[in-house]
Amino acid sequence: MISLAAVAVVSHASLAGAWRFFPLATIGCLVTSIGLIGTGVGLIGHSRGRLAGWGLVATGMIWPSNLSAIGDAGLGPFISWNSSGVCWGLLAVIIVSYPSDLRPTRMSRFFMGLAVLDFIVFNLLHTFISEPEWAGFSAEAWWPTLWPNHDVSVSVARWYGFLDLGIAAIGVQVLLQRIRSASGADRATLEPVAIGVSLAALIAGGASVGQQLTSTETALAWTVFVQGLGLLAIPGAAIASVHRSQRIRGDIANLVMDLSVAADIQDMRDALRRALKDDELEVLYHQGSNDGLYLDPSDRPVPLPDPASRLLLDLKTGLVDEGPGAGGLPHVLVSLDPRLVAHQEMVRSALSATQLAVDRTQLQNDLRDRLAELEASQRRLAQAGVVERRRIERNLHDGAQQRLVTLRVKLEHLRSQVREEDVRASLLRVKDEVDQTLEAIRQLARGIHPPLLTEGGLDAVLPPLLQGLETELVLQLPDERPDATTEAEVYFMISEALANVSKHANATVVEVLVNREGDLLRVEVNDDGTGGADTLGGSGLAGMEDRVRALGGTMVLISEPGRGTSVRISLPWRDAQSPLPGDGAGP
Repeated sequence: MISLAAVAVVSHASLAGAWRFFPLATIGCLVTSIGLIGTGVGLIGHSRGRLAGWGLVATGMIWPSNLSAIGDAGLGPFISWNSSGVCWGLLAVIIVSYPSDLRPTRMSRFFMGLAVLDFIVFNLLHTFISEPEWAGFSAEAWWPTLWPNHDVSVSVARWYGFLDLGIAAIGVQVLLQRIRSASGADRATLEPVAIGVSLAALIAGGASVGQQLTSTETALAWTVFVQGLGLLAIPGAAIASVHRSQRIRGDIANLVMDLSVAADIQDMRDALRRALKDDELEVLYHQGSNDGLYLDPSDRPVPLPDPASRLLLDLKTGLVDEGPGAGGLPHVLVSLDPRLVAHQEMVRSALSATQLAVDRTQLQNDLRDRLAELEASQRRLAQAGVVERRRIERNLHDGAQQRLVTLRVKLEHLRSQVREEDVRASLLRVKDEVDQTLEAIRQLARGIHPPLLTEGGLDAVLPPLLQGLETELVLQLPDERPDATTEAEVYFMISEALANVSKHANATVVEVLVNREGDLLRVEVNDDGTGGADTLGGSGLAGMEDRVRALGGTMVLISEPGRGTSVRISLPWRDAQSPLPGDGAGP
């Protein structure tokens, strides 16, 4: 660190001499240095970019020494001649080392070795066969000449720039190869780097060719200026790469929102694919059987992918699946790109969010199943209530009612046989009491379940029911009958609503509207009475609402004081079925 700081001090000190002759180049060189150092410091804070960050810091500190040749004296020309090669050699190492967890390929190693040889070693060896004046410097400049050869030196110098362009082209190819071999998440961050490095290499290579063709201080200053502008593409690329990384992290945050509206496991898989940038990601789930088979989101049995090509993670634990454990097979597995291991925190966050979504979906499914079971149970209870009411009505009709009729006939016969007036009067009184009891039983039986309802439906039972109201009546009924349970419940609901109208409404007009609308049976009982009704306090309306819910329907009560009452009921339409047990013809 101290050595690097010393190099930076010496390097930036050379800018003082260059400022007198080429202020624009000096400013450009300083801006390039600051940009590279700042970008490097930012990358050092990230584990995957630490090595590249240090490389950029070193390059930024050394870069100003390119202008040390301005003034053409002492060690300045020699330092300037070699510092450029050191900077480009460092940049070659950076290309191969970012991100640090991507393994270098044979081609990337070849590129790094060739770049170091060309930019650093060959550049230094070139000074051994040349004189400073051949490179455009004065003869008084220090130069490590060992075997001077003018013809060879000039030839090497003229072709050196073209060799730089070739190495730059190889570097771009290495970057493209690293992008192709990277995961989707890394690919998104490497693409800006590839564009920035390609642009910097193209500009720097072109400037280098120009310098080799014209070896003057002015050419050197403009070459450093232009190359510095090209190098600024690298900080720009780094900023774009960081921005893309932040967007990827934002996609993980958005994953929670996407999963909250996911309707099924296929939607969850698609949301994970978008968040982790893995188009081949798959979610596999096990149904709990002993066959060991997993199903894809389309419920098709699929074999587990080869662990060598895909990473299998247990969704619940986030750990690599190693087969059945003490708890049996994992319920849900996620097949990932193995290169996503480099993004463990991101993957762990994504899997945790998905597990929460799976738990929520399972809970919703359990609640939905329980609700369906409860509704079915309520429906069965309602059907059982209808059957029981018919059974009681039938027992009253066939039992007590028939016995009372028989008793009445016997009393009439006995009275005709008796001559004493007092006995005949007593028998007449008993007969009248039997008649009254018989009528009470008939009314009770009709209240429990009117026989006419089974035979003729609502058309048969509602008109007589409405005739007892001293109001203007409007009755509308459907052409078809619903199933017996719904029909019976609708009758008793309308009876309850009409009883409330008779007792409390003081109405002049009553409407009873029963219609079928698609898969719904709509029932309305409207009056223009005093209003103010509610379902609180255990009223009949509250019981009516419970019965509506038991049938899977809804009830709305509108009853503003002074503006009448409207009871609106919606029930699932069920077609009339075969008679329930206990059905039969009434007398």
